[in-house]
Amino acid sequence: MNTPLPVLSVDITKANDANGDGTFTDAEQAKTAGQTVPFRITVHNTSKVPVVVSTLTDEWPGRAAFDLTSCTAIFGQTLAAGATASCDFSETNYAPATGLSRVNTVKTTVHEVNNNANTASDQATSTVTGPNTPVLSVTVNKLNDANGDKSFTKSETAKTVGQTVPFQVVVTNTSAVPAVVGSLTDEWPGKAAFSLDQACPGLVGSTLAAGASSTPCVFNEANYAPAAGSSLTNTVKALVHEVGATGNTAQGQSTSTVIGPTTPVLAVTVNKVNDANSDGTFTKSETAKTVGQTVPFQATITNTSATPVVVGALTDEWPGMPAFTLATACSGIVGTTLDPGQSKLCSFSETNYGPASGASLTDTVKVDVHQPGNTANTAHGESTSTVADRARRPCR
Repeated sequence: MNTPLPVLSVDITKANDANGDGTFTDAEQAKTAGQTVPFRITVHNTSKVPVVVSTLTDEWPGRAAFDLTSCTAIFGQTLAAGATASCDFSETNYAPATGLSRVNTVKTTVHEVNNNANTASDQATSTVTGPNTPVLSVTVNKLNDANGDKSFTKSETAKTVGQTVPFQVVVTNTSAVPAVVGSLTDEWPGKAAFSLDQACPGLVGSTLAAGASSTPCVFNEANYAPAAGSSLTNTVKALVHEVGATGNTAQGQSTSTVIGPTTPVLAVTVNKVNDANSDGTFTKSETAKTVGQTVPFQATITNTSATPVVVGALTDEWPGMPAFTLATACSGIVGTTLDPGQSKLCSFSETNYGPASGASLTDTVKVDVHQPGNTANTAHGESTSTVADRARRPCR
């Protein structure tokens, strides 16, 4: 008489922990697209006799079935009647994109011990849903140090027109998820937006964790400070996107203002003296030794302003002699910049200058200075020096 074969049965379950809370369920939602997802397989021998797990495979749409031989706690094992075995493993780059889901199917076959022909099979699915579209947000803070005190603030006054201005930019990811800095641009009136990827290397393309700020990026804009009485507002813009989802973006921007330098009050003095008596000492008024002699003169120009000045013009004149430039006679003075309190001495001689008998001749030197980079802001100074003939001695 033939002994009837035992009826085999097996139950398999599959769960995942896509949300990372430590609990495995049939269906969960991933936190980010492409994340690694942990899975758990449990095989329960519901037969009344022991069975051997002969096959264990996994698959999902787009991925053909493959053996789970890594689950050595299940694959190839003999399970006693009513026994259960489990296996945990992970699939990298598994979580689908936002709005999609992925169903994973595990299959198993068992057979009777010493009888490969007596089998039973079962399968189970586990679903991973792509993450919700997170709401991104980003802030940007732009500052400048136009006044050169090494402290960056939102608005500063430049020292000179056209000076180079240092700027500082910090980008902060105020989202609840990481974000990638996709672009960073700068612009101001008259200057179209341009990329700061070279000025801020490593910032564009970097990923900022939730709540994280970038390292401050400091860069210079040459010839930036505006004219006195005006201001220039600079706008930086940052665009971020979700990791793995360039279509989910947020933008932030920030402005920083540079105010043109205040118009300083300029002042200049000039002191002209002569040595008509040839004693080696220069004074305001001297007596010539002979009619028509050459007379040495000195003119000292002093910047009495609190700011640098440029010597724009230096002229000399006397009655009967129209004003003429001393640019050649006083080489290196016209066009030079004098710091506050700085003086320049010009020594020159006028030939055939000693006046006729009983007469005197008063010479006037004039100087004009202007603010560097602002020729409209000027100051004027002048000084006289008198030469008398021996027959007429002026009072000192």
